[in-house]
Amino acid sequence: VGPAGPADHAARAEARVALGGRRGALGSLGRAVARETEDGGASVHTLVGRARARMIQGDLDSALEDLQEASQDAESSEPSLTLAEVFMRQGKFEQAIENITSAFELDPRSNFLAVNIGLTAVLLRNYSEAESYYEQAISLAPDIESLYLAKARLYMLREGSTEKARAVVKDLLENIDATQSPAICNFLVMTDIYDGNYQEALDRLSSKSADPNSPDLTTILQRAQLYRYMDKKELAQGYYESAREILETEVKEKPQDTEIGRAACRERGESSGG
Repeated sequence: VGPAGPADHAARAEARVALGGRRGALGSLGRAVARETEDGGASVHTLVGRARARMIQGDLDSALEDLQEASQDAESSEPSLTLAEVFMRQGKFEQAIENITSAFELDPRSNFLAVNIGLTAVLLRNYSEAESYYEQAISLAPDIESLYLAKARLYMLREGSTEKARAVVKDLLENIDATQSPAICNFLVMTDIYDGNYQEALDRLSSKSADPNSPDLTTILQRAQLYRYMDKKELAQGYYESAREILETEVKEKPQDTEIGRAACRERGESSGG
C-alpha cells in the first residue's frame, strides 16, 4: 500500500467531521493541502474544507487565509459562500451579503443562495432587498415551503401584517400539498395569536397533533401560552407542568444538550409569568 494521497486525506477528514473528530479532520485536511501544493496547488474543495474546520474551531483568521487563496478560482461559488459564513460569525453582515451575492452570481439557479441573501438582508434591515431575493428563491424552487415561510415572516417583522403573511401561506398551499406541515401550523398559530384569535389557535393546535392525547413539547408550550393569554391560569399551569416534566427528563438523559437546557430555562420563565 502506497502513501496516502490528497484525496485520501480529504476523504478521511470528511469522515472524521461526520464522527465529530474535528481536530483529526483538520490534521487530515492540512496534509491534503500540503500534498496538493507539492503537486502544483491546493484545490478549492480542500482549501474550503480546511477553512470550515478552522472556522468550527474558532480560528477565523486562518480560515480567512485559506479562503482568500481559494477565491483565486473565479469559477467556484464555494469560497465566497464560506467567506460569508466567516463574516456572519464575526457579525460583519455587510461583508457577508457581498460574498453571498458573489456566490449567487456564479450560481444563479441556487435557491439556497437566494434565500440566504434575503436572510442576511433582514439582519441589515434592508427589507425590500430581502423581499426581492425571497421572491427569486421561491421562483427557483416553488416546492420548498421554508422559502414561503421566510417571506411570510418578513411581512410580520417589517409591518406586522398578518394579512400579507397569510396570503403568502395561501400561495404556498396552492403550490404544495403541505396542509399537515407542523411548520405551517406553527406559523399560522403565531398569526392567530397576533390577531388575538386565541380559540382559533387552540383549534388549529388540536388538528396539528396526530395524537391529541400525546402532543409534542412545542404544542404543549403553545397551549400553555394561549391559556395564559386567555387568563385561564389553572389550565396554563397544567400544561407548563407537563412541559417541565418532559424537559427535566430530557435534561437528565442529555445533560450536554444546550438547546434542551435553554428550553428548560424558557419554560421556567414563562410558567412563573416572566
